[in-house]
Amino acid sequence: MRPIPLKLREEMSNDPYYKRCARANSECNGRITWEHAFTYAGRQVNEKWAIIPLCWYHHLGAGLVKIKNQIIAAARATLEDREKYDRLNWAFFDRRIVKQRTLKQNRALHLYFTMVADTLNEAGLDMRAVLNPEVEIPWSGNTVKDFMWRPIQTIQLQKKSTTELTTKDIDKIYDTMNRHLAKHGVHIPFPSIEEQSMQNI
Repeated sequence: MRPIPLKLREEMSNDPYYKRCARANSECNGRITWEHAFTYAGRQVNEKWAIIPLCWYHHLGAGLVKIKNQIIAAARATLEDREKYDRLNWAFFDRRIVKQRTLKQNRALHLYFTMVADTLNEAGLDMRAVLNPEVEIPWSGNTVKDFMWRPIQTIQLQKKSTTELTTKDIDKIYDTMNRHLAKHGVHIPFPSIEEQSMQNI
């Protein structure tokens, strides 16, 4: 392994990003290590963007999947980094970065819908109380999506599918929906990566 320069090592040691596994999930195990995700011209890339924190399992154990580690690192590279290492296949990684972000967004959205449904049901706020239909109907993740999230999405952004949404779009819809829920005394933070990971345990 190529030694990390002292100045860079100190910078990484003081960066909170390097305190937890970049692929954090229920399989994480062991101490945090630092992986050089890329080699270039036969040498490991000793740049901050190209070195990612991984638990022992995801770096040195059975959970090692090099391409996943490279996708994480590639997403951290700046335009200057890409120009400096212009022989790397950036287009290849960009396609996978977009796909990975879309999957994470989708998981977070559906977890949020379920959290909203559970919270409203526990508070005794069924669909009749929140939307004023004629019959008492308990909430589910799907009804939160279809009767609360999607109408806001369609009117506010003129987008029909959640797969079309960017991170900024999700923030805008979430803010609007959160203001509506607040009128009923309900506030649900948008799910974090940790909460998404817990769903897989």
